[in-house]
Amino acid sequence: MLDIIRQRVLLITIALFTGLLLLVLATPLNPALAGGACTDNNTVAGGINCAGGQGNPNLTGPGGIITNLINALLFIAGAIGVLMLILGGLKFVTSQGNEKSITSAKNTILYAIIGLVVVILSYGIASFTIKGVGFGILG
Repeated sequence: MLDIIRQRVLLITIALFTGLLLLVLATPLNPALAGGACTDNNTVAGGINCAGGQGNPNLTGPGGIITNLINALLFIAGAIGVLMLILGGLKFVTSQGNEKSITSAKNTILYAIIGLVVVILSYGIASFTIKGVGFGILG
């Protein structure tokens, strides 16, 4: 019974990770990149700007690629933590008084909570550090 639950949790986790990864990778870099031909190529600066494209990809800030990637990874880590917390609860309920199973379930719950705390703190530390430096990557 527990092995079936573990397999399903693993499959759900893989499906969530794959879906979010595809969502992040499928978002367009910048709608302005789909623009027409560059008309300002009579000067050196205009040529450099044209060679760079009709707009630079939005890497940082709200809606940027890095912001989307960090948010997706944090969501995946949080979802895995919550799933492990649920799995630990199911292990605890189905332990039937077996001390080894109870200890394993308590450890799963403990480590899931520690993992969720680490995810929350990592977001806070990254956001504080990057905003302190002045890049504002996390929005």
